[in-house]
Amino acid sequence: MNNPALPNGPAELRRGDLLQGAEGSYIIKSVIDRGGVGAVFKGQRVSDGAPVAIKVLHGGRFPLTDVARERFRREIRNTLRLKHPYLVQAYDSGQTSGHDFLVMEYVSGGTVAKQIERAAYDDETALRWSAQLVHGALFLHSQGFIHRDLKPNNLLLSQAGDLKISDLGIVRDSSSDAYLTLSGDQIGSVLYISRRQRKSPAEADASDDAYAAACCLYEILARRRIHVYPEHLTEVIGDRLPPYLCDLVMGCLAEREASEALVELGTLLQPHTNGESHLTPAAKRPSLNLPITALGNIPRNAGLQRKRLAAAAPLALQASRRVTPRKLHDPNFRTVHLAEDRLLAIFDPERKGEQLQGWLIDPKTLDSTQVEVSALDYVRISARDTKDRLIVPQENRVDVYELEPGSPATLRHVRSITPSSLQFHSMTIVANNSQPMMSIGSWTQSPVLIDTETGGCRRLKVDASVEWNGLGQTAFLGEHNLVVHHSGHIVVYQLAPNGDDQLLVKHAFPREVVGLAASAKLGLIFACCSRGLECLDASSGTRRWFLPLAYSPGGPPLVMSPTQDILAVECTHGFSEKSLALIDPLAGAMAYLPRSYAEDGDSWYRMSSFDWSPSGKALCVSYEDGTVQIFERA
Repeated sequence: MNNPALPNGPAELRRGDLLQGAEGSYIIKSVIDRGGVGAVFKGQRVSDGAPVAIKVLHGGRFPLTDVARERFRREIRNTLRLKHPYLVQAYDSGQTSGHDFLVMEYVSGGTVAKQIERAAYDDETALRWSAQLVHGALFLHSQGFIHRDLKPNNLLLSQAGDLKISDLGIVRDSSSDAYLTLSGDQIGSVLYISRRQRKSPAEADASDDAYAAACCLYEILARRRIHVYPEHLTEVIGDRLPPYLCDLVMGCLAEREASEALVELGTLLQPHTNGESHLTPAAKRPSLNLPITALGNIPRNAGLQRKRLAAAAPLALQASRRVTPRKLHDPNFRTVHLAEDRLLAIFDPERKGEQLQGWLIDPKTLDSTQVEVSALDYVRISARDTKDRLIVPQENRVDVYELEPGSPATLRHVRSITPSSLQFHSMTIVANNSQPMMSIGSWTQSPVLIDTETGGCRRLKVDASVEWNGLGQTAFLGEHNLVVHHSGHIVVYQLAPNGDDQLLVKHAFPREVVGLAASAKLGLIFACCSRGLECLDASSGTRRWFLPLAYSPGGPPLVMSPTQDILAVECTHGFSEKSLALIDPLAGAMAYLPRSYAEDGDSWYRMSSFDWSPSGKALCVSYEDGTVQIFERA
């Protein structure tokens, strides 16, 4: 008995047996796994002694069927064809005693399922495995294949700790109508199958793979098995990982645009595929969260990127002071940072007449003085111009206020701009940081441009071929260019003093836009849509990056610092709580401000608006209970 048959393996195969494949010879060493109709052996390649895995279909406890044979032959063809670092690689194939065999890469680190059970890995490892899983699945889809059985038991780990997708036996070529199964069989594993795939297995597509991948991601990130009705990831893991990553995984589980969300996850997780640590010292400060170096796709000087990311100075905001001028519960509460030493808090939950109540607040001393401004239907629609004046648009006029010279605690009305032939239907208002000019957007007509210094007012001259339709979102791109969203496009106009405005570029953008910002220095346009924040090249319109930030309704969703290209972007934490993300596109970094504040550890209050100071050194956030919180440089 020097060469016994391997237990539960084909009787013909023994330790030391030699198999001849199409590309080389292999020696059987030991059993790795066995099943009803096949077994996997550890082997050795004769040419170089490298370890390999050999899968043999032999018909052990169950008789082989034509379907089973064809499935395995398809697995051989698919695995030999598909070459990717996050798929188990196939080297060779052949036959022994009439049984097909497949020679594959030997992956020695066990399964991800076992690691999830032990829950002994850290967040960086979880992100690396998540990135590798998503990119492996996306590669399959790019080649026209659907895996249909993604689950932690089919995710193997190499000796170096890299994830590799295995078991391509039921992979389906989406370009073919071929569908092999036994009568009544369900392809895949029940816990990881979408509702649609359970209902119509033959119609499985990339969105069903995305659902299964999201189930795996949930277990990897949460370090526990997923349940039929899982809690939101943020409820399980807290603040260890970015909330928008958790939101995107939960979106896949809800089967909402799952295949598109998987692509966004691929972009988001790209920096983590090689396991490089992105938890910089700055990111470990209590006020910051995980940097998103996917933003580093913007071509910039690498040394400058690293230096700025390491310091993370533009994102290092710390909560400094809080004041509550008046207790209330009003989502229309808004704060405008009028000047470096003055905040204007506007609220009137029970407005009567033509005036709104407000408070001028000194952010250093927190002293406050009550003032009045003109009433309007949308309290949050107001802005500051380059002269620290408050601009409040009405239905058919614009009111201009400024701080009384020599008396910073007094806000006085300067003028009302009342053009005779222009109706605003104002929805948005943005300021030009280079000159005293405002753009007031409308959903019915082109924007109105106002010179707040002279009182001049005119409508943007738009291209005659454009049918107006949108939410009136605009943004200044430098001193003389205006970005406008309308009719499924983002358009950049060059503004002319004589009113002869010229269309510079027009980019297709069919998604609804709820907020715009732009940077002339970076040559970038930032568009908030329902699915997240997109960064576009201002010249070509190509997408530079995407972040799946979920927005809650109300208020401008993003504000760019007037002195630095730092974005403050509103998003939601979990399903409801508002939060603020700070994004530095140059460094490719992202940080989170606290999503709310607690009073006595019991009551949590959501924010209602936010605004940068004129110098960009401080960010003022107002909450729905009438509280104002100031965040300043660390």
